[in-house]
Amino acid sequence: MSAPRHGLPGSRGIRLAGAAAAFAALLLPSAFLPIIDPESLNVLFSHEAFGTWQSLALLGSPSYFSAFGEGGYRPLTTLCYFLVHAVSGADPLGYKLLKLGLHAANSGLVFALSALLLRDRTWALLAAGHYFLRLAFPAFEGTAFLPDILAAFFCLAASLVHLKAAQDKRSWSPFLTALLFACGLLAKEMSVFLPAVLLGHDLLLLPSRDRSLKALLARHWPTWAVLAGFLSLLTWGVAAQGFYGSIAWSWPQDPWLPAKLLAGYGLTYLDPSGLIPSWVLVLALALPASWLFIRGKSAAPPPPWRGLAFLFLWLALSLLPVLNALPFPKFLSYFRSPDPRFLALGGAGLAMVPALLACWPGQVRPARLLLGLLMLSGMCFQAWDTVADRRPWTKELSATARIEFGLAQAGRGARSLRETPLLETRFSRLLLSLPQLERRAPAKARIVRDALTELLPPEDSRALLGFFGRRDFYDDPAQSRLAAWFLMSPDLDSLLGRIRGEETYRRASKLLASGAAGAALPELELALRFDPGHYPACYSFSHALLLANRPSRAWSQAAQCDDLWLATLNRGPAETSRRRPDQTIASQAALAGADRLARERRYALALKAYREVAAAVSFPWPEHWAALREAGFLQAGARQAHDSAMDSFHAGRTDAALQGFQKAAALAPRFGAAYVSSAALKAGKGDRAGALRDCDAALAQPLTSSLKALVLSTRKSIEGR
Repeated sequence: MSAPRHGLPGSRGIRLAGAAAAFAALLLPSAFLPIIDPESLNVLFSHEAFGTWQSLALLGSPSYFSAFGEGGYRPLTTLCYFLVHAVSGADPLGYKLLKLGLHAANSGLVFALSALLLRDRTWALLAAGHYFLRLAFPAFEGTAFLPDILAAFFCLAASLVHLKAAQDKRSWSPFLTALLFACGLLAKEMSVFLPAVLLGHDLLLLPSRDRSLKALLARHWPTWAVLAGFLSLLTWGVAAQGFYGSIAWSWPQDPWLPAKLLAGYGLTYLDPSGLIPSWVLVLALALPASWLFIRGKSAAPPPPWRGLAFLFLWLALSLLPVLNALPFPKFLSYFRSPDPRFLALGGAGLAMVPALLACWPGQVRPARLLLGLLMLSGMCFQAWDTVADRRPWTKELSATARIEFGLAQAGRGARSLRETPLLETRFSRLLLSLPQLERRAPAKARIVRDALTELLPPEDSRALLGFFGRRDFYDDPAQSRLAAWFLMSPDLDSLLGRIRGEETYRRASKLLASGAAGAALPELELALRFDPGHYPACYSFSHALLLANRPSRAWSQAAQCDDLWLATLNRGPAETSRRRPDQTIASQAALAGADRLARERRYALALKAYREVAAAVSFPWPEHWAALREAGFLQAGARQAHDSAMDSFHAGRTDAALQGFQKAAALAPRFGAAYVSSAALKAGKGDRAGALRDCDAALAQPLTSSLKALVLSTRKSIEGR
């Protein structure tokens, strides 16, 4: 791909000064702006385990997927978050500076790769500038978050080492490439495309003597070995199947989807504004090829088809795992719509395509000018878009705050007006940023407080400022994650209900801790009226009923809480917004161990294990109540009687089995499974009336949703006979 220099005019110093000016003008204000965005919220508030060095042991264990929730096996990314948290705490500035440095490094690597491939530093600098500005804004808005730009750094570095090794013939280069590739895989598993891209480079661009089987094996076996080892690690080493689902081979249902999405990526990347018609973009890229055919068999230099093929191979393979269009294991697929975050890798190839066409020796001056203007227009629009988005937070914060809080007040309860949760609005950013503004921009914090006080009713503004306005907000991980959960509310009324429910629950918890269960009951009922989904208040209400000597209602309330817990889990953040994930893992494992002992009929050990779980787990959590319930069944002998009755049933002694089920129900009236078994057996004997009575007796007990569904289905089948 060597060619004479056909660059844009200008000295090297002017280019470097322009790049530095763009860097300072666009990125530094974003980096130092004390505004929390949704990505920072996720990083800062969803990883409490970053606060302890002992948690690093989880990076190589199956618990990683539950405790860290990175959305994949990305221990290197998690380690980077941990180290930044150890240095800068919950201040998002540390994370932004890390991303800023990585993005600048990625742009430098794109320049080095472009200069190596194009043999033209001016167009290489233009390609790097295009890449830099195109992805600078998403890097600070959550669409190009750390896993992608970190993986891009290692993949670009590995590519540079490999391409330079093709010239230098250094024996250690394949191993350094494999090491960098391994780091990319541990940053984000989407890096699996890299070995195929490097192989494609050698097949397309190297001389024939360097494409022999022996030469290819010598250069590529370390990277393919790393890939095989990584897939084996996910499959067997850290038991990732339970997190990703079934590891299987999958192709897209729509065969045109990959081509359509790849075209969409290319068009939106070259023209992020959407102002340039698609036909103009196609013409700009097709003009060099058209000129070649016009000139026919003249002495024009051969077109750079091999270089273009390599760049499009880079783009296609870096995005196809996202589209689930290659026969990679299913767990490598995430989205089926264009998402700018994935251009952290694919964008390197896209940025170099116009530069390669422009510096081709056979290119005519109009085509070179058109390609240069195409790249510069995208860069200028992206620069303007970045400045325009930052302006409301820097120059127009007063108007922005008034507009956002005014909209929140005007749209109270009108859920149809807002299809997204508050978390995705500027309203939530203003609330979450209050502590940061207090620390680093007190004047802006006063603007937000004044807007809240002026535009919302006094009781509402006091509630919001009392919850979000504390200076130590970010120092309490549980409080911070709770805020993230609250801001998933669809409107202001729901948000205020959750805040008031939490405040009421805390007052009731203090009363419970002091032994005043009777005084705590009305407070807990009020908390549940404010926030019906507040499951700690639900379980605490059950505990208060037990302490107030109202066991029947207490167990009925606990059964309702089980259903509420499962419903909350199915909606999203759930338990990690209330307690540490490793605590949930440990308590569930302990309960499962006690259940296993009970199934093995080691009743004495099971009873002891259930009591230990109930003592170790606080009463607001479902494992505590499940352990109490099962311990009660064992202590009363109901579980033993039920198991003995099942033995009689399997042995064909139905009369003895029926007596056993009835004995179990008599020993523990809350033992719903005994009623269900008795009803099924009576129905089989033709005692329809007795079976229905047992079903009604079961429904009168506190049942979980799954057991209640079983009773209802049993009753329905009996009535249908």
